Amino acid sequence: MLTKNTKLIKNCKPALLKLFRKDLKKYIELFFWEKEVSGPEDSDIFDVLEKAGLISKHHSAYSANVMVYPLKDKFIITDFIFSTRRKKIIKVGREIQTLFVRKRDQVWAMLPHETPQIISRLKIKEGDVVLDLATGSGAIALFCADHAEKVYATDINPKAIVYAQFNAILNNLEHKIEFRIGDLFSPVKNIRFDYIVWNGPTVAAPNVANPKTTYALSDFGGPDGATFSRKFINQVSPFMKKDSTIMFYDSCLGNKKRSVAVDYIAKKFSNDNYQIEINHLNKNRGIPLLITRRFFNKYRNGKFPLAFDNFQEVDTSEKRWWKWLKANKLNYVHFSIVKIIPNPAKKFEISERFPLKNIITPSFIFKEWHFMKETGIRKIFETEGTLIKTALSAGFASPKPWRRRVIS
Repeated sequence: MLTKNTKLIKNCKPALLKLFRKDLKKYIELFFWEKEVSGPEDSDIFDVLEKAGLISKHHSAYSANVMVYPLKDKFIITDFIFSTRRKKIIKVGREIQTLFVRKRDQVWAMLPHETPQIISRLKIKEGDVVLDLATGSGAIALFCADHAEKVYATDINPKAIVYAQFNAILNNLEHKIEFRIGDLFSPVKNIRFDYIVWNGPTVAAPNVANPKTTYALSDFGGPDGATFSRKFINQVSPFMKKDSTIMFYDSCLGNKKRSVAVDYIAKKFSNDNYQIEINHLNKNRGIPLLITRRFFNKYRNGKFPLAFDNFQEVDTSEKRWWKWLKANKLNYVHFSIVKIIPNPAKKFEISERFPLKNIITPSFIFKEWHFMKETGIRKIFETEGTLIKTALSAGFASPKPWRRRVIS
C-alpha cells in the first residue's frame, strides 16, 4: 500500500533518480518488467522505496508494487498494464488457459503514444485555471501545474485519486493541484476553465450486459469507443470560457474520413465559431480495422484479455460486435489528439495535422512493457526527452514535424 506520509513520498524522488542514473537496467527490470531484483549496494535507495510502498521485499530480493514511469523531469506512479503476478485460470473449450488480468479499479498505465503525446502539446499559460478530467495517475495534471495558476484533477476511480495525489507530492506540485472524486463534471460544478484536457476511457470493445463487472473503469468506451467522448461533448459547454481550449485523446472507431467522436463534435459545434484541430498520430488519418483486428485477436485471445471477468459473455458478444461494426461501416481505428479552440476567423472549421513519420503503428498498439526489449524502452525514454543516466530534462520535447490541412 502506498504511504500517505508526505516526507517519505518526497524522499522517493531522489532515490528513484539515483537508481535511474546508476543502474538503468535494474530500474527497467523492476518498474517495467516486474522482475525480482537484488538490492543495490546503496541499500538506502530500496529502504526508502520499500517504506513508501513502491516495492516489496521477499527474502533478499525486491519486486515492484507499481510501475514508475520517468517522463521529462518527473516520475509517475501507475499500475502495470497487466501484472504477471495476477493470474487467472479459465477453461476455453477443452483447453485450460492462464491469463494475466486487469482489475476493475486499475489505474491506467503510461503508454508512449497516449499521455506523453498530450503532454508534449500542452500550451498552458500563466494564470490559467485547468481541469484534468479522468486524471488517472495525474500525469497530465502534473505538467499542467508547471504553468497553471490552479489545476483541478478529477476521476471516478478513488484509487486513481490516491495515485495522483502521491504523484503530485512526489513531484512537489501538490500545492497547485486540487483532487476531487466523481464522474465527468460532477465534482467541479459552477467552475469555468481556461483549459480542459482529458484522456479517458476510449477503448472500443464488445458490449455486454454489465460493462462494470467486465471491463476496468479506465478502459471501456462502448462498442465504438466514443461513449465517454459523447457524454463529455454534451456536458462541457457550461464549464468553458469564451476563449477556452479543450484537448483530448481520441482512439475510437470511424470510417476512413474521420472518427465518430470528431463527427459528433462537428454536428454539435457546427453553428459555433470554433476550430477543431485533429493532430493525427499516423500519416494516413487512421488504421484499417482489419489490420488492427489481427493484432487484437492475438492480444486478447492470448495471455492478455481486455476483460477482467465475464470472459464467456465477451466471447459470445464479440461475434455480434464485429457484425455491428461492419453494418455501421466502422472500419478504421483513429488515433489523434483533438483540440477545440476559438476560431479568430469567426467560423466553424476543421483542420487536420499529420506527422511526417508515424507516431503509432498497428503493432505498437498492442505492445506490452513486460516483453519489450531494453533497447526499445531506452529509445522511448530518449524520444520523450528523458536523458539516460545523466539527468531528466525539465523542458518539453520538441514536437514532430507536421503537415496541416483544412478540410471544412
